[in-house]
Amino acid sequence: MLTKLVAFFTIAFFLSSCGAMFGNKKQKVKINSNIENARLYVDGLGAGFTPGEIELINGADPLLMLKKQGYKDVYMTFDRVFKFSPNEEDTKWCAVSMIFLIIGPLIDLATDSCWIGYKKNYFIAMNAN
Repeated sequence: MLTKLVAFFTIAFFLSSCGAMFGNKKQKVKINSNIENARLYVDGLGAGFTPGEIELINGADPLLMLKKQGYKDVYMTFDRVFKFSPNEEDTKWCAVSMIFLIIGPLIDLATDSCWIGYKKNYFIAMNAN
């Protein structure tokens, strides 16, 4: 009986943090604006133009800046949301994690592997100088 319990908890420990082991730490979000071809910067680095798609690291707190000549610069932080999975393809791993209810979700929550992501679409209004 003791051997079976040890085996069960060993398997539970190794399978329980599937989001941490297999989860995708990045997420793509779409950025749109009332002004086309505004330059996108994430944490000061060029990331493209509007409308565009950028890749963010889940759990980080990136700063987005939009710039366009003749318009006021816009600074924005991203809304973090709790999700079952940051990316749909990771859902199966998070589901396995949920089976063990205690260890896995705590590990995944602590490592931002399975729970914290961003909204998928953002619209940002820019105003003329």
